[in-house]
Amino acid sequence: MKIDRNAIIGYVSAIVSGITYGLNPFFGLKLYDDGFTTPNVLFYRLLFASMMLGGLMLARHDSFRVPRKALLPLLFEGVMLYGTCMFLFLSYRLMSSGAATTLMYTYPVLIALVLYFFYHERLTWTVISGIALSFVGVACVCSGKGTSFSALGVTYAILSGAAYGIYLLAVKKSPLRAISPTSLTFYSSIIGMAIMFAQLGFGTKLQPIGSIVALGCVLGLSFFTTFLAFLLVAVAIRHIGETKSAVVAALEPVTAVAIGIYVFDEPVSWIVMLGIVLVLAAVTLVVVGGNRKEEELAK
Repeated sequence: MKIDRNAIIGYVSAIVSGITYGLNPFFGLKLYDDGFTTPNVLFYRLLFASMMLGGLMLARHDSFRVPRKALLPLLFEGVMLYGTCMFLFLSYRLMSSGAATTLMYTYPVLIALVLYFFYHERLTWTVISGIALSFVGVACVCSGKGTSFSALGVTYAILSGAAYGIYLLAVKKSPLRAISPTSLTFYSSIIGMAIMFAQLGFGTKLQPIGSIVALGCVLGLSFFTTFLAFLLVAVAIRHIGETKSAVVAALEPVTAVAIGIYVFDEPVSWIVMLGIVLVLAAVTLVVVGGNRKEEELAK
C-alpha cells in the first residue's frame, strides 16, 4: 500500500493549525486575568505577529509591493481583521470561550448566505441542510444553561465570524487574489494594529508588558494563533485543498471548548455540547456541499 506523503503533510498541518488557532482563549484569558484590556491584548498580538511575518518575508526575499488597485481592498481587509479579533475577544469577556469560538466558526454558513443573497449563487440541498442545522446548533449553544450566556456575547461572536467570512470573501472577489497570503496577512495585521493603536489613544492607554508570564502569553498569541496557524493552513491547502482543510479546522472550536472546560473550569451542559456538535456538523455540510457545487460548475 502506497503512502501519500503529501496527504499526510497536509492533514497533519491542518490538524496542528486548527489546534494552534484554538489556543486563543488559553493565552487571551490569562492576559485578561493579568489586567490587560482587549485592545491592549490584540495590539500586542498583531504587533509581534506582523514582525514575525515581515521577518519571514525578508528571509524568503518576498516582495513587499502592493498593486495600486489593491490598496483600498487591502485597507478594507485590515478593518475586517480588526473586527474579527476584537469581536471574538470581546465575546470572551461575556460568555464561555468555547461557545464563543464555536459561534465564530459559523462563518462558512454566513459566506454561503452572502453568496446566495448578493451574488445569486445557487445553494445545493447539502448547503441548505447545513444552514438549517446551524440555526438549531446556535439555538442550543445560546440556551443559556452552562454557557455564562450573554446576548451581547453571542452577538459579538457571530459578528466576529461575519467579519472573518467577509475577509475571506473579499479575497476571492477583489484584486487581492494577486497578493500572496503572507503579504495579505502581514499588511492586514499592520492595519488592524494601527486601528487598535488609535483606539488606545495613540499610545496613551497602552499597558506595559510587566511580567515574563504576560510576555509569554503575548508571544504565544502572536506565534501560535496567528503566525504558525497561518503558515500551517497554507501548507494544508497546498497539499489537500481548501475543502478538506476547512473541515479539519473544526479542531479550532473543539480545542477552545476543551481549554475552557479543563483549564478555566467553564461550565457546560449537555444541550450546549449538542449545539456545538450540530454547529460543527452544519459547517462540514456547508463546506462539502459548496465544494461539490463548484465541481459541478467546473464540468
